[in-house]
Amino acid sequence: MGWCGWRSHERRTMVMLEGDEDGEGELYGFSMKIMGESILVIMYINFLLIFLALTKEVVGQNSLSNEREIQVNELLKNLNKPAIKTIKSEDGDTVDCVDIHNQPALDHPLLKNHTIQMAPSFATKWEDTLKPTFEWTWQKSGSCPEGTVPIRRISRDDILRANSIESFGKKDVLGANGSVETAGIKPPSNPPSYGTKGYINVWSVHVEPDEWSQSALIVGNTNGEAHSFIEAGWGV
Repeated sequence: MGWCGWRSHERRTMVMLEGDEDGEGELYGFSMKIMGESILVIMYINFLLIFLALTKEVVGQNSLSNEREIQVNELLKNLNKPAIKTIKSEDGDTVDCVDIHNQPALDHPLLKNHTIQMAPSFATKWEDTLKPTFEWTWQKSGSCPEGTVPIRRISRDDILRANSIESFGKKDVLGANGSVETAGIKPPSNPPSYGTKGYINVWSVHVEPDEWSQSALIVGNTNGEAHSFIEAGWGV
């Protein structure tokens, strides 16, 4: 005849069967106790492994998020220079009037200690009667003081919309399929050109996610393998 009992202070179930003189019943009850404890240990280990795996994933995501946040803040700090004056445009943009000697273009190593030439050193013929008729939207809200350049402030969303932080502000000229289609007018190089002006009309531009469309005026100079360009226009 068998018996069972509950020992609350040890929090375990004891199952004992009456055995013969060799004590087989005691051995059976002992094996049942060890088996129950083994199952609990295995369940505890599995739970611990799952917990550690989930914790590692969350910590990894937080580390990646923190690293990305640091990169974004560092890029914003490098691109957005201290402004002497700030203008809020009616289209939602923020334009900073930055000291001309502190503009981001001069951060390039080759332009270190570069002296900005405020006027051409060669003789030119200017038509004083020609006045610009175009006005940027932000200019309706104010103007930058002399000695500063207007620069649209880069926002966090601008950077996050890029494919990657490293590719922000850079365009793939060849595109995803390795090809590019262009159309333009190149004036003769003789006599030399000292400037350009023109009108660009852009409307209902449609581009696919891997496409880039641009309409611009480009002034360039080529000296062997060195190329220098200044362009102004619209890009989508």
